[in-house]
Amino acid sequence: FDFLGRPLNSPHDILTLIEINLHFLILIKIDYKDSEKFVKAIDFLEELLGIEVFIKIFPILLTDREPIFQDFQKIEFNEKTGVKRTSIFYCDPYNGSQKGCDENMNGQLRLYFPKGKDFKDVTQEYLNTVQDNINERKILSLAGYSPKEAFIKTFGEKIYLYLSYHYVHQKH
Repeated sequence: FDFLGRPLNSPHDILTLIEINLHFLILIKIDYKDSEKFVKAIDFLEELLGIEVFIKIFPILLTDREPIFQDFQKIEFNEKTGVKRTSIFYCDPYNGSQKGCDENMNGQLRLYFPKGKDFKDVTQEYLNTVQDNINERKILSLAGYSPKEAFIKTFGEKIYLYLSYHYVHQKH
């Protein structure tokens, strides 16, 4: 998965999680400056999915060096159990080639969120609609499947529903 925050001089941000092999997108509205909220989101995803499934879906996190992602120990390890749940890697600054799938997804997201847009008035419900629209597009590189269909085929419908409805579609 690729985690990327997009600050626009606002305390509000959109956290994008992309399963790069499946082009599967999850969008979460988050307070950019609150790394604890980000860690809590990771904790909640692990609790929701269970550690085994979490590790299957999120084995690696590739991100930039924004402050929200700097507490790598809290991200990589479950604070209560000490179990390693993922590995986080940081891209070099200004090296978009290290996260090509993310750059492609950013182009798609710019159709909904032009540069300079303040995310303060963007609701999680709107993000859910954008995410669903993108995840339901058929992609040639996925043999004509949509990211949603590919995710379900890979991880199962139960996990998809957990992610979609128990996490993303709830109010934070």
